[in-house]
Amino acid sequence: MGFFGFGKSDGPESYTAAGKLVTCSHCGCDRFKKREAQLNTALMSAMDLDCFNESAVALICEDCGHLEWFINEGCL
Repeated sequence: MGFFGFGKSDGPESYTAAGKLVTCSHCGCDRFKKREAQLNTALMSAMDLDCFNESAVALICEDCGHLEWFINEGCL
């Protein structure tokens, strides 16, 4: 696992979700770096069970750095 809980990043690419091209909601760019992030909860962290928390996919806009989040990586 990478720095701050982010997984290894791929190079900038275009992605589709639910059959539509993903574009940045801030600047409209369609090129993103893809990273995985663990969604930690206070209860699971307190019990040292972070490995059982869900994870999500963050697409980071190549132009402005805005994050677009997706819970189900299978839709990308």
